[in-house]
Amino acid sequence: MELQTIQLPFFFGAQPNEFNSGKPQIMPFIYGYDSKLKLFYQESYLELNNLLKSVYEEGSMLNGEMDFSDGGHQGRAALDFILKNIKLSEHKSILEIGCGNGFLLKELNKLGYYCVGLEPGPQVEELRSETNQIEIISDFFPSNQISQKFDVIIHYNVIEHISNPMEFMLEQKKCLNQDGKIIFGMPNCEPNLKNGDVSIFMHEHFNYFTRESLILLADSIGMQVETIVPAANDGMIFCCFSNKYNNQNKIEQNLKDNWHEFPTKIKNSLERLNIEIAKYQESDIAIYSPKRALNALSILDKLNCRLIDDTPSLYNNYLPSLKNRIENFGDLIKSPPKIVIIFSRTFGKEILLKCTNRVELANTIILNIEKFD
Repeated sequence: MELQTIQLPFFFGAQPNEFNSGKPQIMPFIYGYDSKLKLFYQESYLELNNLLKSVYEEGSMLNGEMDFSDGGHQGRAALDFILKNIKLSEHKSILEIGCGNGFLLKELNKLGYYCVGLEPGPQVEELRSETNQIEIISDFFPSNQISQKFDVIIHYNVIEHISNPMEFMLEQKKCLNQDGKIIFGMPNCEPNLKNGDVSIFMHEHFNYFTRESLILLADSIGMQVETIVPAANDGMIFCCFSNKYNNQNKIEQNLKDNWHEFPTKIKNSLERLNIEIAKYQESDIAIYSPKRALNALSILDKLNCRLIDDTPSLYNNYLPSLKNRIENFGDLIKSPPKIVIIFSRTFGKEILLKCTNRVELANTIILNIEKFD
């Protein structure tokens, strides 16, 4: 597949102003398909790389989805997965790449693990001020400040941000003890790829993984897949790779798919969505989970819809290119729109039930994104 270019909002978290905090509102998104790894990827370029480096150094964490705040379902699921795949008697030392404010390391340290956190952003100062039990390195990976080897390396919502995932994993392998493990997680792109959902594309993410592409990645670096599962309401994929490689990892037939048809599916899905939206004034449309709708609304030039989200840290903030502040569910029922379109695949059913159970929304049409697949 030849490289494709589309113009997408430059999203690095909801912002307190409509000017995207001085960063570009829209930037080119150049993507291709790696047929060896069966992986969609974003092509890097200098302007983008410099911009991303600046937002990471400023502390971008995409509104804390892996933390125990704002519901914390990803953080709790990540910790549970780590503890299922390690034993204190065998794995005593842990390095976390991109540790943020250290919520995983703090929990692991309480259980007796020796923990080192690597983080380039200022949010790590919160961890530094809370404990001297965790060694903290302010740097990107790989870092010349790391000289030891570890029993376990962990990272969550990191590998999708790396332009060369194979090199990234090989560098980690060098830092592992002989029987070491890499335990990590990233967004689950399988539902989006199957349904032509353009929401998965964002400039911060260079890779769009499926279980199949991750197994092929493990083979390419000579590591064994011990566990690979959808997690956190199928919104993520969690993996455990081991140094104990047995020549080749098996890929089950149900994990194989014809992913390269995705660009055609995007076009068809957007056409169906546009037909529905065109029936209403934009002010009569409420978009639930607007981060997931951001790309579609921008491509279709539907920038004045109402925006609804349950995440407290998003409330009253802006998304790039969209004109309105983010409201919450209370605002929605106080002023019901003519139609609500739910863009969350992870929590779509729960949101749909919550909306349909409210008498205030009895005269509001409520649709889920699956209608446009």
